[in-house]
Amino acid sequence: MLDSLKPSQVAERIAEFHRKALEDSFVAWLACQPLIGEKMALATAIWGQHRDDPHATLQGAIAEEFHQNQALAVLVALDPPVEELRKALMYQEKLLQILGVGEEDRVVIGANGEICTLVGWESHMK
Repeated sequence: MLDSLKPSQVAERIAEFHRKALEDSFVAWLACQPLIGEKMALATAIWGQHRDDPHATLQGAIAEEFHQNQALAVLVALDPPVEELRKALMYQEKLLQILGVGEEDRVVIGANGEICTLVGWESHMK
């Protein structure tokens, strides 16, 4: 993810993106919050390998699970109009582009249920 940048530069770029999203649309900001950073923190909390990492404690894992879902719960409670949800999707796409996440990196289950994993990986759905 953004291999050519230092971690602080990545963090600054993401923070600037979130600032701009928040200025434009609170709904878009909420939709983007759990998209990357909180997912990574939650993964660290669950699979953390360093005992001195606060994410790798039970309290850290619970906190990251809360952070991961809090924005989405607020988003649902707001029941925003469709136009705001479309804007949120546009911002999510922009964030994924900034982070270098390509279409092939985010294959999901289709309406017919055929796709259940990344391209090139063996499917477990028969």
